[in-house]
Amino acid sequence: MIDDAIDELTPILGTTAALVATGVERASWYRRHRQSPPPQRPDRVATPQPRALTTVESKQIRALLESDEFVDEAPATVYVPESANQFKVEAIRRLGARVVAAGRNYGGAYVEALAAQKEGGATFVHAYDDPDVVAGQGTIATELLSELKDFDTVLVPIGGGGLIGGIALYLKSMKPRIKVIGVEPSGADAMSRSLRAGTIVTLDRVSTIADGLAASAPGELTFELARRYVDEVVLVEEIEMLRAIRLLFEWEHLLAEPAGAAALAALLYHHRPVPNERVVVILSGGNVTDEVMLLALKTR
Repeated sequence: MIDDAIDELTPILGTTAALVATGVERASWYRRHRQSPPPQRPDRVATPQPRALTTVESKQIRALLESDEFVDEAPATVYVPESANQFKVEAIRRLGARVVAAGRNYGGAYVEALAAQKEGGATFVHAYDDPDVVAGQGTIATELLSELKDFDTVLVPIGGGGLIGGIALYLKSMKPRIKVIGVEPSGADAMSRSLRAGTIVTLDRVSTIADGLAASAPGELTFELARRYVDEVVLVEEIEMLRAIRLLFEWEHLLAEPAGAAALAALLYHHRPVPNERVVVILSGGNVTDEVMLLALKTR
């Protein structure tokens, strides 16, 4: 599934080079999520009779909408929480999609999107609990294995679980010894709680500056993948993500939003590598707002 996805997506999205960390002694490599894919459309999205698309905002959905042809042939409506990052909202609108703000969090936006889909008959694409979405995100793992000769551990941020589900599935199938560690904000720890309980737990309240990780519950598919293939989940605090944003900016000249810096925060404050352990940190998300960046720059 993931090998098929890499064959389909590479000509469209290209690849992302692994970056050697220069400022973090304990990190072997950073890896950035794909950015700025060319304006083409995956063949697997095409239908003989293009239908409207209804979905909830996520990184993978924004990558899909990078195609002008897709938006022209299949009009897209993207539901976002009322508190959504406005940089992300404007980026979606620039790609030609209609944006609807609904609900206080991702769960609320998801409910409204489902209701709209049932009423209008559009095709619904889940932001993370979908086999194709998981396969697409799992292609990051294929690139890691092809570009890096050897590594021991990978730190992956968790929102709904699609990213870590795809990465863990592929890595464990190819090199089971690699340790896959998930990272969640302490105020959005649905996956961690679900794994401890042995069943999906839905949070009554989500509170985090990492809007890209603010899912109130994992999906059925992503929970099962995490249960089978993820070795551990650690929680990071708001101040730790802010400090990681500042350090990425100062040391690596990279802009990261809280979700993008969460894995580095885990490395800096929670994960303690053994001697000679080679660690990969997934940096996924660069839509940092002015307010968050100012907070980050003030941290020490």
